[in-house]
Amino acid sequence: MLLATLVIIWPAWFRFRHYFPAVPRPDVWFGFILADSFILVAMLWDKIVHGKIHPVLLYTGSFIVLEHILEVLLFDSYYWRIISRALYHFYT
Repeated sequence: MLLATLVIIWPAWFRFRHYFPAVPRPDVWFGFILADSFILVAMLWDKIVHGKIHPVLLYTGSFIVLEHILEVLLFDSYYWRIISRALYHFYT
């Protein structure tokens, strides 16, 4: 439940870019670092309190963080445009 909540709350964190227009790369700071830091804190809490990280939090949380890293790196890149056009033409 915690991981599901943390995953769907990132759009709310990303809206803070409107309150802080001077922040460079708000997609990185608000959409990735601020949002995903809570997943990493939950992993650290599990490790400290229980001695191990819950498998769902470890595997799914790691996948989500990795997916967000790739999303930030690939957003509006040349290769992502090629992939997205191919997917668009495949499904239309």
